[in-house]
Amino acid sequence: MEASRDPGRDPRSLLSCVNGFHPKALVFVSEKRCAFAAGKLIVEMDVESKKQRFVQGHSATVTCITHSEQQALGASGQVLRSGAKWAEVLLWDSESLEICACFSFHQANVEAVGFVQDGEVLVSIGSDRDRTMALWPAAREGCFRIGRKEGVPLAVCSAYKGGAISGIAAAPGSSDLPMLFASYGVQHIKFWRSPRSGRLSQAIEGRRGAFGSDGVPKMILCAVWVSRDRLVAGGNNGEVFFFHGSRAVRKMEPQSSPVACLLPLRESLAVVHGNGMCHFLHGGKTTDVEFSSVAGWPGPRFRTQLVSGAWKDRQLLLSSKTHLIYLDLSNGLPRATCKPLVSQPAAALTSVANHPVAPRIYTAALDGLVRCYDVKDMTQLEQRSFHGSSQGVTCLAISGAADEESSAWLAVGCSDSTLSIMSENSYQYVLRRTLSGSKAKLTCAKFSSVDMSGKHPLWLAVGTDDGCIHTFRFKEPCCRSSAYTGMHTGEEVVSKVATLRGHEAPIVDICFADTLPCNYLISADLSGKELAFDVPMARRLPTMTLVREVPFHPWTLPVGWQMQGCKVDKKLPRVHEISGRQLIAVATDVIEVFPFPCISPPSIHPLRLEGPSAPIASLLFNPMNDSLLASSDTALFVWSWETEAQARLPLSPLRSVQESETPDSRKPQAFTPPPRPRVQVQDDQSRSGIGKPRPKAVGIAKQYLPQNTMLDEGQIDVVSSEFSSNHSIELEGVSSVGKSDLAYLDTVTLFHEQLRSCALLYFLGVTGELCESPGAECACRRQASREENAAGDVLTNDRQLSAGLRNSFVGVVLAGRARALVSTRLSLAGNALPKRAQRPPQVHTDAFPTPEEIQLQTIAIARSPYKERFGCPRQPTVTEGVVGGEAADCTLEFHREEKIRLALQDLEGFEFIWVISYLHMNEGWSARVTPPRGPRKKRGLFATRAPHRPNHIGMSACRLVSVDTEQLRVFVRGLDLLDGTPVLDIKPYVPYCDSFPGAKAGWLDDLDGADGRDHLSYWPPPESTLHVLKGPGSVWIIESLDYIGYHWITMIFIALSHFTLHQASAPCCMSVFWSKRSQAFVSIFQG
Repeated sequence: MEASRDPGRDPRSLLSCVNGFHPKALVFVSEKRCAFAAGKLIVEMDVESKKQRFVQGHSATVTCITHSEQQALGASGQVLRSGAKWAEVLLWDSESLEICACFSFHQANVEAVGFVQDGEVLVSIGSDRDRTMALWPAAREGCFRIGRKEGVPLAVCSAYKGGAISGIAAAPGSSDLPMLFASYGVQHIKFWRSPRSGRLSQAIEGRRGAFGSDGVPKMILCAVWVSRDRLVAGGNNGEVFFFHGSRAVRKMEPQSSPVACLLPLRESLAVVHGNGMCHFLHGGKTTDVEFSSVAGWPGPRFRTQLVSGAWKDRQLLLSSKTHLIYLDLSNGLPRATCKPLVSQPAAALTSVANHPVAPRIYTAALDGLVRCYDVKDMTQLEQRSFHGSSQGVTCLAISGAADEESSAWLAVGCSDSTLSIMSENSYQYVLRRTLSGSKAKLTCAKFSSVDMSGKHPLWLAVGTDDGCIHTFRFKEPCCRSSAYTGMHTGEEVVSKVATLRGHEAPIVDICFADTLPCNYLISADLSGKELAFDVPMARRLPTMTLVREVPFHPWTLPVGWQMQGCKVDKKLPRVHEISGRQLIAVATDVIEVFPFPCISPPSIHPLRLEGPSAPIASLLFNPMNDSLLASSDTALFVWSWETEAQARLPLSPLRSVQESETPDSRKPQAFTPPPRPRVQVQDDQSRSGIGKPRPKAVGIAKQYLPQNTMLDEGQIDVVSSEFSSNHSIELEGVSSVGKSDLAYLDTVTLFHEQLRSCALLYFLGVTGELCESPGAECACRRQASREENAAGDVLTNDRQLSAGLRNSFVGVVLAGRARALVSTRLSLAGNALPKRAQRPPQVHTDAFPTPEEIQLQTIAIARSPYKERFGCPRQPTVTEGVVGGEAADCTLEFHREEKIRLALQDLEGFEFIWVISYLHMNEGWSARVTPPRGPRKKRGLFATRAPHRPNHIGMSACRLVSVDTEQLRVFVRGLDLLDGTPVLDIKPYVPYCDSFPGAKAGWLDDLDGADGRDHLSYWPPPESTLHVLKGPGSVWIIESLDYIGYHWITMIFIALSHFTLHQASAPCCMSVFWSKRSQAFVSIFQG
């Protein structure tokens, strides 16, 4: 996952857990590790700790998986992606999980893969009409690789033209023996042999197995070799066939359930059926063991029939549509131990909801079940799961939590238009009603914010497939278990208020206003239409402008002015705001993370979260563990931010709006913004008293805390009464800032008495009230402060500020333990700043004056190994011929547009290209600069190639390596740009018009004549050892300075200063004199 592309997001988000699997694609990697397919991923799981790792690289749903213990390799096949020519087969290392090879051959879905010849050969079978089978060299070394071209199969033939293939089974034996394996599936089993071992000089021979007089079974589900000439196969009717050679010599009578797995043991055989019954065959006797009686086996309410399995020695892995189960048979079948590893619904997931206090989540699915999971290890809590409907549950919502004597409300919507409202703790119904006479499906449900004082009511809104929104009002904000002991449908508990109309398409999502009382909700339908409603008055508002300044949190609508910059396909996406991070997740077939609000398209590609292969049905951000959850088909994907990122914050991230103990003073009061014109603020020197215009900007101050640092719980007081000349404000109450005396001012509200304006700096927990939840999480409610100044300008919370206001403050907390100084830079409204990567926003006070605004569009992003400016070469040719490294290989990742694909055609014939870029890390510019070469003399900016230029435009000439028009990537060598630099344009390098060999280079000609061409490099760092020698007098000589830049000399300078200060009582100063490239003289002067 490339996580450093966007400066506006936390780059440390990772895929942490996948709760879902493909029931027929599983395998053992070792005795304690298994692997299974989930979406586009291969998930490797430790069966003891349930820790997961992932193989990423597939572009579509993974269908089959296999593993070779001898070669420590795994292989997996996928479906044919829409628009692709081939369905890929990936070969990956089972230890590092890195991709080793990609085989592109099959023009249909890959049905089966398997290793043969001790893992030296990989067999893959496609689902085309001929069931094409291809054999590939898989071993890193061996005879099958001699004289073979990469990407070309060893042999190709038709596996079986009569139906689907279920799997491949390799016969035991070393690779020196002739090749022998079996493929099986619909009404057949086929034995494949090669005439001799070693290289495949002839096509392999296949012979169908003979089942005897009883006829061919309908389907062979599994097969296993017990010796080189004996094979056992299981059918869909529960029969078991024993083959000697290619003929069945014995048959076990059919059973009531199909065969799920065959486990060969020493001198015995275990046959596992779909109903959980295991037949243990030993010495002509049969012993029956029922796995459902083993401790830990899933309950009958939630389990389904077993369909597949895998084995490793005496370890057994069984799968059904709903469970992945691990059994340890080391102590024998009667004393087997069981552990469910993963549980999922039998049908597609439709909705996900999290408990606001307890560490658990609920999922709804079309199989009619509501499942509860523990968020720590995603273990299903069967005692808290229940059957919601026989028609399928389509939406789910949980209200804010309550105290110990009460519980939250749980709303369950079904596909037959039935709504059930119950206690989340006891599951006692208080309402169960059909909302639509036409049985329209319920599509979404949302609760409003909770006011525990009971002054303001709790609301529930439910959207339907026919475009209606049904609203309900609750008598109390929480469910008191002692008060409600049975079914209640009267006015004393919950009552339906109105049916809001106006949409003509199915409702996609609903958002309540984050105010108390909750007066507004907005909704969006499948056609993209957005409407606003007054909830208490049950009326539709004439325009969305009336609620533009009303806060809605978390934002889940796929439309709105906040989402204008999120470019997605025509299909309406699923979205969810990531609370506390100013990000929003947008999901269609993939998930992308944008800054929020996203008013204009970002200049670089948003972060893409890989994993799901089916469309995303629901998105949810869980603030309890700072994770994003997405449901795709039957799988649930979880992305969590690292704990290191959380430790840097003074308190935990903000919780969602639906919380417990929300007093009236902690929510912004509901209001209807008056439609009045904006008033220009005039300078008022008599009011300020300092003879300067009054600053009016607000913003966010951000620095970083050292790890394990917490701030005081007390209030931080404002000491200064006015902005000083250097725009600083003194604060008190930061006595526990830490050793480095730095504080992260993330949510402080500073009120300036004289200017009557609000600077929203947002400091978590500034009011001194810390909310301690059972998960030891601390959070505070967001506070939107509105104060109208003398000129009539209205300042609202950060969600309504323009881009220039949001990024105008840069705060630094310096100085002592009891007092702190917040230094700021102020900018006027509307001065939007260019976006930068991994740096705090800064103000350009010396911007180059232009007669008009020019808008440029980025076409690509540069990917290079240079992460910092001081590690980047000065010029594209600066790294060529340098000791210790060559020119770096870089990639230009273009936007995925068809126009870009056409524009890249015919480029590959050029040897060099020009790359025009936007130098996004610049911090303004100066008219005269000091070049890094030659004497320390300032020169005019336009006579140098300094990167700090008026419009931040860069131009680089680099070697073109290759062009990938499918993935829209251009591979270059010798690029001198930072990783993540936006690219504005590329042009081919044409020698007859771009090269002038005899041209003069001004002051550089004299420098080149004296010292030679510049060939120094900052990257990679030098590996040679520096020698410091004591020279005459106070001169120190530093040797071995080949290819060492100015910043390495600065480090030596500081080190020598520290050494000298310990030997001299008087202060010292130092000066560095450059000489040759192999030496530098450092003179030390005392006094």
